[in-house]
Amino acid sequence: MVRKTPRILISAILVSTFLAATPNAFAAAPTISSVSPSSGSTSGGTSVTVNGNDFISAPGFAFKVDGSAMAESHTNTSVTFTTLSHAVGSVDIWVHTDLGDVHSTFTYLASTYSVIYNGNGQSGGAAPTDSTNYTSGSTVNVASGANTLFKNGFTFGGWSYSGGLGPSIVTSFTITSNTTLTAVWNAATYSVTYLGNGNTGGSPPGDGAAYSYNATVNVLSQNGLSKTGYTFGGWALGGLAVYQPGQTFSIT
Repeated sequence: MVRKTPRILISAILVSTFLAATPNAFAAAPTISSVSPSSGSTSGGTSVTVNGNDFISAPGFAFKVDGSAMAESHTNTSVTFTTLSHAVGSVDIWVHTDLGDVHSTFTYLASTYSVIYNGNGQSGGAAPTDSTNYTSGSTVNVASGANTLFKNGFTFGGWSYSGGLGPSIVTSFTITSNTTLTAVWNAATYSVTYLGNGNTGGSPPGDGAAYSYNATVNVLSQNGLSKTGYTFGGWALGGLAVYQPGQTFSIT
């Protein structure tokens, strides 16, 4: 009789193990160091950068402004976005990762506008200045004069919206955008008057013409003017140059 030796079967037990993914060992909760700029116009369009750390070192990154997802680009240390139009006031900036949340704010400011005075071809002097930042809808009181501006051959006529053409001269207006006011210049006219300078007979000639700047004036005759003990020597302009009848000069 043959005795059979029993066989012991040993089966390997395979234990499946699962290694769960773990966050970056160096990850930390996000922090915000600055918001640049931290304020902007209610009309929107401001490009803003949120600076900080650990924005994406841990999973679960999310970014919102005033409750809406806004991130245009982001790295571990910065997020950029462009503001939308919004009423005056502050809105919340929120960065989230699986390791935590962090908050900051952006402030919407009322839009402000400037007023610039343009001399419009002035010969010299300086235009008025206005350093006020006006909010939309404010009333602007226009400068009452030209300050020290002057333009040869012209007189100052006021300040206009329309490039100095004249029909829209204003003394005040409601501002809704950056505004340039342009000087209006009116062509000056000049007259020539002859003085007898103590004459004892006759009368000085009369010149009824209206001359523009740099116009040519023909000097008039003696017109029977006389002065006892003197002979007529011509016409003195400003006490300096002496012109004889028929000569010319330019009026300035």
